[in-house]
Amino acid sequence: MKTMENCTMYLKAAVNLYGLLTYQQFVDVYNHYEKTSVTISDFKGFILENLAFFDESNILYHDLLGVPWFFNEIDESMIDDFLSDRSTIKPYLPEKQEFLKYTSSSYHQESDAYQNLKHIVKICCLQSEIDNPDIIDDIVDDAFADIQVGAKMTPFFDWIFACLEGVVEEQSMNVTFAAIQVIDHVRSFHIFGNTLVEIGGSFMDYLKEYQTAQQLGPRYQYIETSKPARKSEIKIIEYATAASNLYGVISIQDFVELYNHYEKKPITVEYANSVFESTGPLAFYAHEKNIQSYLFDPKDDESYEEVKTIVTNQFGMSRYVPSKKEFLKYVSAEYLEPTLPYQSFKKFLMEHKLLNKKNEFYYDLCIEEIHEAVLVGWSFSDIIDYLRERIVPIDSDEVELELYHLLINIMNNTRLFSSNGHTPNERGKMTFNLDINEIQNDQFVNASRNKPCPCGSGKKYKNCHGKLN
Repeated sequence: MKTMENCTMYLKAAVNLYGLLTYQQFVDVYNHYEKTSVTISDFKGFILENLAFFDESNILYHDLLGVPWFFNEIDESMIDDFLSDRSTIKPYLPEKQEFLKYTSSSYHQESDAYQNLKHIVKICCLQSEIDNPDIIDDIVDDAFADIQVGAKMTPFFDWIFACLEGVVEEQSMNVTFAAIQVIDHVRSFHIFGNTLVEIGGSFMDYLKEYQTAQQLGPRYQYIETSKPARKSEIKIIEYATAASNLYGVISIQDFVELYNHYEKKPITVEYANSVFESTGPLAFYAHEKNIQSYLFDPKDDESYEEVKTIVTNQFGMSRYVPSKKEFLKYVSAEYLEPTLPYQSFKKFLMEHKLLNKKNEFYYDLCIEEIHEAVLVGWSFSDIIDYLRERIVPIDSDEVELELYHLLINIMNNTRLFSSNGHTPNERGKMTFNLDINEIQNDQFVNASRNKPCPCGSGKKYKNCHGKLN
């Protein structure tokens, strides 16, 4: 019998990544990484010699290997169908170092899909007035496990709509699209550790199979006009989502030029419009001649004025165009770059316990809301008003001044819609000049003349804006 070195590590990684596999499938994976030629007989010998490990880990199920909780999620009669469904699918085989990271059952929590799902759950739960972080974490783990078990199944979609009871339509559309994106990028047991995108599919394809009023009910009716998205269409939608999150507003003509800049196979304005009109739901608005962020509802008069202002400010300004890899990170509305100003602000809030909350969850929400406020063009005083409603009273001049300094740093280092994705610092000018009379008359801050000036110049207040008094 051949020696199977590090076999327990490979077993843990394999069941966490694939959920369920036969002895032969595991042996094939092991031989792939270890460059050996062990047989099923060798592996059975390993099992007999290491029964204590298998008793403790509970990954052995008859003549199958699997993650323990999976056998509680799938009926025994379905196992043959499950294995048959993926018989023609090749297992996802990353580099050895990446594969072995799956020895940790929580490694999936580091994935973008998991983090995006967590954000969706937060939105849904807050709408349902659920703000207990432990409950939210449990919901995320359960929902992620549901997706892992079967990418073709619709229970997760039922769950999303159940959570969205009473949510305004435009937000539910955005959350629904985000949910589809999560499903498309989860490494599913059903497709051998691959993602739907990697095998050229989308959850929209499978959803269409179930789309009848009898099966899905009236909540799904608005999706019935949508057709399954092809891989090329999914790519266009992802680019449009990234563009809306980075620029806020972009004409469809400019979007097509941007897409063609990144992709070798060009598209036309007509084709882009046809994709937006026939595929849904979307995480942005394709309205008239523009693509605009989900933050701006075309039916809302205030949003209409905000969009007009952004378009006016963007006129004649160069567009921030990062590398393709960097640009596509903006498919996630939560992506921040640069991150340091926000990290510093969050750290400051937590160190001084300014939200009077112990759990980091609440500080993350505060940062997300500040980011959105800066993106859409809130003024400094508007953001201060927002903070007044949320933080505890501050009785230290030094703490107050540091708060101003960090907030200004955020505003000067955020990629603004009105600046076509550039930060104010990149454009070589400050976001605003502080009205020092307003600061002195404001109960929120009392600038000390020997402290750093709130404008962020690095000079003492008395040698900077303090000279104006």
